[in-house]
Amino acid sequence: YMVMQVFAAKFTVLFLSWMKQESESMSFLIVTLIIIMVGMLLFLLPPIPGVPIYLTGGLMLPAVATGKGTGPNGADGVEQFPGGIVTAVAYTCVVGLILKLCACTIQQKGIGEPLSNRVWIRQLVSINSSTIRTMKLILKQPGLTVAKVAILVGGPDWPTSVRC
Repeated sequence: YMVMQVFAAKFTVLFLSWMKQESESMSFLIVTLIIIMVGMLLFLLPPIPGVPIYLTGGLMLPAVATGKGTGPNGADGVEQFPGGIVTAVAYTCVVGLILKLCACTIQQKGIGEPLSNRVWIRQLVSINSSTIRTMKLILKQPGLTVAKVAILVGGPDWPTSVRC
């Protein structure tokens, strides 16, 4: 399991770096659609962390939007997004938030709800590990606590969604 986690994380960073390089010459709309499709796919894979997805989006979208890429659109400095870097970064944050919320909704309703009682899913998310047991105890507490918010925001998406 740990080898798969490390391999998946390294492969994800490598793949997203390649994707960033290839998309620098594309239009802003196409890059946005690529980020959404690839991000959604990667969010739905259990061993893939979310940070590389956000990082790649944060590097790709503003660079393409402001014409600062190294491809044909970036080389001539043509700005593809009105408002400059500030609105491009704000747009990137909104895309990341929508991507995260959609992925969590699919994980909770499409995977967690119908499959949470299946033994193989519970094994896949390491249901008996100390980390997941601790998360379960914290998430079952009534109300909204700092610990609960920390798990929901920064914890592993897939196990959290399956347990919710």
